[in-house]
Amino acid sequence: MNIIKPILMSALIAAGTNAFAQEFYTDSAFAAAVANGTRTTTGLPGNNYQTNFAHYNITADFRTIEGHLYGSETIKYDYNCGQGDLNSIVINLYRNVYKDGVTKHRHVDSRDKFKGVEIEKVQLVDNGRYTDLNITEYGTQIEAALPAPLTKGNSITLYIKWNTKIAAFSHIRGGKYNQDTWFVPYFYPQIAVYDDIYGWDRVQHSGNEEFYFENANYDVALTTDQYTAVWATGVLQNPEKVYSPTVLKKYREALSSGNITDIITKQDLEKHAVKSEKNIWKFHADSVPDFVFSCSASSQWTAKNFELAPGKRTTAAAVYRNPIFRDNVDLAETTITYLSHNRPGVTYPYPWMTLFEGSGGMEFPMMVNEDLDVLWDDMIFTTSHEITHTYFPFLTGINQNTYGFIDEGLTMFVPEYLQDSLTIIKNAISRSASYVSTVLGTTIERPVITPSYKMRELWPFTMSSYYTPQIGYNILEGILGRELMDKALHQFTSAWSRKHAHPYDFFYTLESVSGKDLKFFYQNWFANTGSADLGIKNVYRDDTTNYIIIENFGEKYVPALIKITYMNEATETIYQSAEMWRNGDRTCTIALPGPQISQVELLTEYIPDNDSQNNNFYIQK
Repeated sequence: MNIIKPILMSALIAAGTNAFAQEFYTDSAFAAAVANGTRTTTGLPGNNYQTNFAHYNITADFRTIEGHLYGSETIKYDYNCGQGDLNSIVINLYRNVYKDGVTKHRHVDSRDKFKGVEIEKVQLVDNGRYTDLNITEYGTQIEAALPAPLTKGNSITLYIKWNTKIAAFSHIRGGKYNQDTWFVPYFYPQIAVYDDIYGWDRVQHSGNEEFYFENANYDVALTTDQYTAVWATGVLQNPEKVYSPTVLKKYREALSSGNITDIITKQDLEKHAVKSEKNIWKFHADSVPDFVFSCSASSQWTAKNFELAPGKRTTAAAVYRNPIFRDNVDLAETTITYLSHNRPGVTYPYPWMTLFEGSGGMEFPMMVNEDLDVLWDDMIFTTSHEITHTYFPFLTGINQNTYGFIDEGLTMFVPEYLQDSLTIIKNAISRSASYVSTVLGTTIERPVITPSYKMRELWPFTMSSYYTPQIGYNILEGILGRELMDKALHQFTSAWSRKHAHPYDFFYTLESVSGKDLKFFYQNWFANTGSADLGIKNVYRDDTTNYIIIENFGEKYVPALIKITYMNEATETIYQSAEMWRNGDRTCTIALPGPQISQVELLTEYIPDNDSQNNNFYIQK
């Protein structure tokens, strides 16, 4: 959108009072982390920054007819980040959201209400000895008491045995899609994040807010029946053991030829694409925040391997029932290439990206579960948005359940230019601006920094997590310019790769890269509420210069995109960034030498505006 790039004014005269200047919202826990040397006010990790890490070895048997999964896992947990000893380990059981008595903020079909995750054993493993641990269950977490404190720099190994049903009728980020097709997320007990700011993440999952994950290595052996093929996070380790000879040949071609290859076709499905009715699928993944799988005996599969950088390749794939969904392979390649070379300009970190035709739109490491969008623009938006989540939250380790405005907001903002270059209707920004215009200053609006898990109503949650921060980042780009915003996104993503970024880490990165104090805008846009309403207060002229007075009738700091028509019928459009409100001024006077003006109009396609009645000013000839 070249039109929204900042344009240098001929002159700027500001006048007014500091009537709505605000102090910057602070977080004492983040300030403590800075004092402890794990965070900085430059946006970079501190010298003392470390993260914890886990190694999962999971064995699971998924019985697709009944939708029941039986599993066991051994977890080696490395405790590197912490201010003291750990006396217990907190473990997430996300599927407990289906249990009666657990708080839910998403609809659960009555046929899917079950016992959640049934824990059979939680044991400490030490030199071959297994010791039962006392556990306390609360909502979607359990806490396992340790017999002796775990000190920083040491590790423990846990063994957990469990079983759980997979919802067939409630498609909360996964489920059953036809007789033999499943997408299975959050199926295993997973150690919660313990970070340098807040310690254990104890946020209960209600189905609405999303997640916070620790990086880990995964080795997973998954047994399935009904001649189902399996796709998952990581790289398949035993393709020759599970695929039919025909499919195996095409699978290897897809990984070596650089061409789009239809690995499983309708003809392959008629003869069974896998070797046996029951197979064991072995996957390995390095340093990823989660593991997910899908399986089907009736889905087709298309893939393409391509180069991102010298010596660095990845594979884009689509698993689908409707052939239209096959086009997602090209979209995935285009998106991954853009993210790697443009914004954020960090090479895609994983060996696969598999797009699964299911429901909704939900990101997972190396996988996306999304609807079949018959409208091309919708498919472009969903696919590029979900793949961008690879960087936010996964690579940068953002706490989704608390800071949706960083995770979802950046994922709305970062691929905007790509989306508008591909779509028929160029509305990646204008659609969001129109939504924000209807919400700012109303009872629906919440401060963007409100923790995501505290926003239980879907529309306020959506606005505060997606659209309002997206427009905020656009306004920040108007203040900084595209080059500096690109540099900041690259630095932030690189510096926090496989760590846990906090919103302040991004904000301070923007300040550090730009050399600007941006706290006036953070406070106004992310911590405060209020309407957005600029208007033309007056237009007048002296001998050689026109003067346009813009007034801020609202509370939000927004830029002005001004279309000027001169008496000689010439026109020009100028952009004044939101920096004009830095000092809390209510009015801004723009001086423009040149012919006499006949009309001034504030354009609001890309800028929120609660009242269009004051956007035009006419001067009679």
